[in-house]
Amino acid sequence: MAELPVAETPGDLALCSGRFTISTLRGADEPPSPAVYDSSHPSHLTHGSTLYMRTFGYNTIDVVPAYDHYANSALPGEPRKMRPTLADLHSFLKQEGSHLHTLAFDSRPNHELADGLMEDEAGTNHEKNPGEPVRFGWVKGVMIRCMLNIWGVILYLRLPWITAQAGIVLTWVIILLSVMVTSITGLSISAISTNGKVKSGGTYFLISRSLGPELGGSIGLIFAFANAVGVAMHTVGFAETVRDLLQEHDTPIVDPINDIRIVGVITVTVLLGISLAGMEWESKAQVLFFLVIMVSFANYLVGTLIPPSEDKASKGFFSYHGDIFVQNLVPSWRGVDGSFFGMFSIFFPSATGILAGANISGDLKDPAVAIPKGTLMAIFWTTVSYLAISATIGE
Repeated sequence: MAELPVAETPGDLALCSGRFTISTLRGADEPPSPAVYDSSHPSHLTHGSTLYMRTFGYNTIDVVPAYDHYANSALPGEPRKMRPTLADLHSFLKQEGSHLHTLAFDSRPNHELADGLMEDEAGTNHEKNPGEPVRFGWVKGVMIRCMLNIWGVILYLRLPWITAQAGIVLTWVIILLSVMVTSITGLSISAISTNGKVKSGGTYFLISRSLGPELGGSIGLIFAFANAVGVAMHTVGFAETVRDLLQEHDTPIVDPINDIRIVGVITVTVLLGISLAGMEWESKAQVLFFLVIMVSFANYLVGTLIPPSEDKASKGFFSYHGDIFVQNLVPSWRGVDGSFFGMFSIFFPSATGILAGANISGDLKDPAVAIPKGTLMAIFWTTVSYLAISATIGE
């Protein structure tokens, strides 16, 4: 370890005032003078690079203060010397040991050393640690993830049926009531995520920090089972659609019931493989699924503008007609489940899924910004899509 220059102690200790005595420092080319110890005044004892002194009744060992940090910090006609800030020193101490040892005994002036520290810190910020996990922003990490969890089989298989039963007006009321409930939940999650630092743990961490670990654990357990049931519901809906397509083209696998089981097991296995591949592959799959849904929306909207054929007209597709739109404004209940609350209970699961972004709080770059912004934007755009699709279906 390099030895720091030692200040010479005046002969008369009575002239010393204060805790430290500062005198002229020896130059770099001068030979070091031997340390002097006065036993009658045990106030200054030089030992290597430290000073031993009796201060306030306690024995302390302090590093010799750097004289250049305190004297002549602003000379006339010269630029003011810049001292490293606490943030610079904290980041500086996180450097590698060899690099730290080199800069600690650098003979450059303080302002050059501070500039070097800032340059080193800027250089290390751009270098990505190979073992560091992937961090997501508010679009890819929260908004797209929440929109994919909100959109589901109910949008494709049950929203047209709900519109036919309840009419356009009551369908909009059902959608807005469901969105109001999820918006309040989203605002609550946003308030919790912006109140302090958000760590990994997802919904359990957010709830346990506000309501305690007991409620956080119980609600987190229920939420995990709800996600499992949601996966089963979406898988069965997808398998039924594939089964119908197979029957339409007269290519069944076994029989209608077992076809649903076979397609469902294959689908869940593929999804499990994507999840086990890691967050990076899972995020890429999310983007792919999002693009597929966007293509389906574009296909639907373009299809509403194409004049219907005889086959489509026989199935009830007549493109846009004003008289049909007026008739579909009012409800037309059919069947035992034809009621407002029956339709509301069927549609409400399609408004959930807003916690998908908060569940990966540990994988977000800035959870305090990403969770509120991404969640609320996902609620807004999915609500617009529900209202637009229900209105175009009724026309």
